Amino acid sequence: MPNRSRQKGDRAERELRDILRAAGVHVRKIPSSGAGPDFPGDLYVGDDGSEEIWEVKVRNQGFTRIYAWLLDASVLAFRAMGRQGVNREWIVTLRLSDLLRIAREGKL
Repeated sequence: MPNRSRQKGDRAERELRDILRAAGVHVRKIPSSGAGPDFPGDLYVGDDGSEEIWEVKVRNQGFTRIYAWLLDASVLAFRAMGRQGVNREWIVTLRLSDLLRIAREGKL
């Protein structure tokens, strides 16, 4: 019997790969991603040798707060406040359409 969660993740990875390719981005999907330490992540984005590892997550009911925060902003930046003044690194998230636009316009 197929694992529905795994199939959902695989579909999401292929969908994102196809969107990025259509935008002219070099991307490859990792076969059996997450199956072992030799293949971290789900997608490798960029030219060979300078690829970035992308992790792809899909939730039926998740991430609603992130979507709400992005209603009036292009970019969401957040970090966890650690104990005893030790802060975690900033995390930045944005819509894929905004990422592609920013890259295309050379705004970074």
